[in-house]
Amino acid sequence: MKRLRLAIAGAGLIGRAHLERIQPLDEARLVALADPSPAAADVAQRAGVPLFGDLAPLLDEVRPDGVILATPNALHVEQ
Repeated sequence: MKRLRLAIAGAGLIGRAHLERIQPLDEARLVALADPSPAAADVAQRAGVPLFGDLAPLLDEVRPDGVILATPNALHVEQ
């Protein structure tokens, strides 16, 4: 069975909560984080995944199967 390759956009409280839920799963694995904050480097290092300052290069380079959007509400795109 192929493991789902996931990325997280946002390494704050909610992003870290998602990261903790993904790590023990057999069906999925975290492949990258996107967050411009300098503090996100520590989160990515502990998770053992690359960190991107922006989501676009993450999508181009890593090509995850899905992305969890864990950014603050103020940064969400208007729909």
